[in-house]
Amino acid sequence: MQTKRASPARRKHQEIVAQILASMSARDREVLKRFYVDGQTVNQIIADLGITETEFRRIKLEARASYGGRVKEAIGARIVPRTNTAKRA
Repeated sequence: MQTKRASPARRKHQEIVAQILASMSARDREVLKRFYVDGQTVNQIIADLGITETEFRRIKLEARASYGGRVKEAIGARIVPRTNTAKRA
């Protein structure tokens, strides 16, 4: 079976996301990964990391906002908006 290769644009986006995650604090990156990628429950994460539920929610909220802003800044600036310049018949 042949594996599908990612397009150059997708690879670039993956590189950007990896750079953003690497630039985040280990704690923020860990919370995002465990919750969104690994699908761990809040209870699992707070028990493993030794934090309260309130701390978890604050960390997740701030890390997600930071990550989202950085992605928009890095990828959004590279997206060329479509314009409707084609003549209609």
